[in-house]
Amino acid sequence: MNMLTFTKRLQVPIHQTPIETVYVDENASSHFRPVIDSILIYRMFLAYSLSSVASFLMDIGVYALLIFLLNPWFETVHVIVATILARVVSSLFNYYVNRKVVFKSTAKRSMLKYFGLVAVQMALSAS
Repeated sequence: MNMLTFTKRLQVPIHQTPIETVYVDENASSHFRPVIDSILIYRMFLAYSLSSVASFLMDIGVYALLIFLLNPWFETVHVIVATILARVVSSLFNYYVNRKVVFKSTAKRSMLKYFGLVAVQMALSAS
């Protein structure tokens, strides 16, 4: 889409070239299964979405519990402590679920990169 937008803006002419699609033996060598393969793709999106919702619920739940336990009168220090601890717990949960369940990753240094992003997001949300 970007390339089409730029060619239009720069008034670069676009030419269509028809191509012939060749299927050998009615595409018998293809192993694509439209329904099953689509389900496998959307399963990943669903798993990631569910892990995000679960992390949100973990964050809100831990925050509410800590506020209740630390001081129900919402003193500033207690709110800050509860916020930081809830974010640490929910981000650890999110990292673990995404790494082990959703993406089944074995990447090295992924935790360092993930928590670098968490720190940036926390700093931006605090400002």
